[in-house]
Amino acid sequence: MKNRLRAFWDDLTSTYWFVPALMAAATFVLFYITVSLDVLIGGDFVRSTSWLFHNTPDSARLIFSTIASAVMTVIGVVFSLTMVVLTLTSQQYGPLIVTNFMRDRGNQISLGTFTATFIYSLLILRTIRGSLTEGFFIPHISSLVGFLLALASLAILIYFIHHVSMSIQSTQILADIRSQLLDTIGDVFPIQIGEDVQQARIDHPKEHVPENFDDQSQSIRFPESGYIDYIDSEALFALTLEHDVLLEVKYRPGDFITARSILGRAYPLEHVTPEVVRAIQAAYIVGDRRTPAQDVEFLIDQLASIAVRALSPGINDPFTAQMCLDRLGEGLCKLGSRRLPSAYRFDHDGRLRVIASSITFETTLYRAFDEIRHYGGRDLKVTIHLLDVLATISECVIDEYRDVLPPYAEAIWRACRSGLTEDLDLRRLDTAYYETQRALKAD
Repeated sequence: MKNRLRAFWDDLTSTYWFVPALMAAATFVLFYITVSLDVLIGGDFVRSTSWLFHNTPDSARLIFSTIASAVMTVIGVVFSLTMVVLTLTSQQYGPLIVTNFMRDRGNQISLGTFTATFIYSLLILRTIRGSLTEGFFIPHISSLVGFLLALASLAILIYFIHHVSMSIQSTQILADIRSQLLDTIGDVFPIQIGEDVQQARIDHPKEHVPENFDDQSQSIRFPESGYIDYIDSEALFALTLEHDVLLEVKYRPGDFITARSILGRAYPLEHVTPEVVRAIQAAYIVGDRRTPAQDVEFLIDQLASIAVRALSPGINDPFTAQMCLDRLGEGLCKLGSRRLPSAYRFDHDGRLRVIASSITFETTLYRAFDEIRHYGGRDLKVTIHLLDVLATISECVIDEYRDVLPPYAEAIWRACRSGLTEDLDLRRLDTAYYETQRALKAD
């Protein structure tokens, strides 16, 4: 239930309308409060601050009509500007980045402020009654609040223009993704679905898989299709203890499943009741798009996608690609500084309970750099920078992950060397490669 609420909340907050809708609803509450105050103490308030109020019904109507018209014009401009920014961002950095822009609180609050000011102005106009020759009512306290909202909208407009101009810069986009990546790594790893093989001190975990596991296990299917957003690992492990089953988990967050896909298998058959099947299915939350909540690889893909686009002939921006390499290296340093959980998870009694689909440092390294290595292999500066990043990663990761770095550095060196013809470029590449290998092999 906790993960479902979290998924529901993430879906709401990732939309562009949720915060403006909340602020619009709050506007009605604010209007009710201020008009009630006007009815109760409005006359005394005006007399005590007579120097501040010289409104007539006609002037009050004119002021708030002007505010409403101006704010509606601003809303149209903001909407148009947002669409232009989304289009340019998608073309420049890829469609994966659009979600980050939609989630941005600054953009949501800006639109919400303009919407709230427009609605409040319309509500105030409805309460202004009469004329100077007849009895009239002017909500002075509410008018003051409306005037302050208009000033706030002006300040927010200035902020919005600055914020949008900053948010589409590559440095800011990369910094935002980097922040999400480091936070997600800290939240997700190590995933605790029971004790992993290092904690349980079991030398040969595969030997604990029953010989008749394939024959006596039941496939667990999922009725929907989409991307896995969340897996409630705690619920799954508790389920294996409660019903004394061994569960094989085939997918992990970020994977796409089709309707009736086999999520995994549960053993033995006699313990796998319909109740168990429904409980396993309930531990998965599937959506229409990938989210960074439990999906580290999604954020890595975002950085790699930006780098590949920057290296394309149409853009040709190796400096952005190098910044992406820096952010990817930082993420891999944090990921490699901790022991990733084993695929085999045991309970406190040493019984195998879950066989999970786990990412490894090696596969994550390849996922981060393979496309950049492929498309930037002919770019000497990018290749040298990639070798430097590998050397930096080697200083952060634990010893058991360092073995994959030297052969990967050699593959990068060979790919780039085959495409160079100038002796100077070859010497520079060789020098960088030998320095990297020396750093990778250092204790």
